[in-house]
Amino acid sequence: MHHSVNVLFIQPFIIEHYSDQETLTQMLLVWPVYLENFLKSKFRDLNCSLLYLPDEQKLGNITIKSYKDSELFAKQMDKLLNTLDFEITQNTYICLSGTTSYYYLSVKMISEYFQKHHPEGVIIFGGAHATACPDDFIYAQSPIDYIIIGEGEQVLYEIIKKNYKKQSTPKFIIGKPISELDILPPLDLSILDRYISFYQSLSICLSRGCPFNCSFCMEKTMASHNKSIKRWRSYTPKRAIEESRIMIEYAQNYGIDRIGFVDPTFGSNRKWFEEYISLWNFEAQTSAVWIETRFDILNDKLIEQLQKKNFYLWYGLESCSKRMLKIMNKNVNPSSYLKKYDKIIEKHKDLEYLVMNNVIFGHPGESEKSCAESYKVLKRIKEQDT
Repeated sequence: MHHSVNVLFIQPFIIEHYSDQETLTQMLLVWPVYLENFLKSKFRDLNCSLLYLPDEQKLGNITIKSYKDSELFAKQMDKLLNTLDFEITQNTYICLSGTTSYYYLSVKMISEYFQKHHPEGVIIFGGAHATACPDDFIYAQSPIDYIIIGEGEQVLYEIIKKNYKKQSTPKFIIGKPISELDILPPLDLSILDRYISFYQSLSICLSRGCPFNCSFCMEKTMASHNKSIKRWRSYTPKRAIEESRIMIEYAQNYGIDRIGFVDPTFGSNRKWFEEYISLWNFEAQTSAVWIETRFDILNDKLIEQLQKKNFYLWYGLESCSKRMLKIMNKNVNPSSYLKKYDKIIEKHKDLEYLVMNNVIFGHPGESEKSCAESYKVLKRIKEQDT
């Protein structure tokens, strides 16, 4: 790369209000952090900036009420682009990520804005939606140049290094995963400075991938594109502690003491989990630490340690119907899985230790009977807890 390159990361917005997206919209997504950190470790002359449009809505800078209101949106985007330290040129890569299909119309609107008003910029789309359903963005005169399937760091590096140009139709590129996370540069969250004040919590990832094969999860799809890569990859425990420290100190600067980790399955390797928790010494700086994991990874000792260190757990239970657990491919033995869940919940009750459970209703194959089975178990747990 012998010329100055600009990278603009854009988090799409949602006009509608969906109850099941409330948690996600209240979370500051950090996907731009990892991409920016990696690219800046490779290139000296690189300008990166972030437009986090959900927060621009809060600021009153994005006020449209319909995805058809392209004229007003263009005016508002023009003003936002004027706040950047660079202009959109042929050496500018505009990177968008869609976490779910709720962002589809937003991604489409943002991309079409750049296609019309800044056609020289190269538009790149990635994230969960791009990985699971890349064909959704193949249509006549699609504004997107490249669709990244999988992880983005090494793909973006190649795109910039080789000076990829605009395309007449979207081109799919499969991202090669980072095999050893410790090779990643140290965490630098400064790209979030403009928006962090809107949030009361902050989350990062310490691992990628998942060794399980749940039918509803995109991690299985991600793994299918790179079968030679380990299904669960993490920082070493010591490096994970260092990443955690950096996040906690950054959060403290903004008065934030609630943090979390948004790994697909936190601590999938129990030996790693135990070593990481043994090294954790941030109780004084954090009021709560949220993680999402599987209860069948844990044992009583680990649960006790997690409680002492202010960790709160979110379990992916998904269903209490043996038939649905088989359909979801949640566990090879649904009976033992549910028995384990009962024991784990009993342990939480004994410790008076708060826990959250994720349950899916309406998964393909769901019936009135299977819904009733799940409801019966959840009702029993609630009654025993009161």
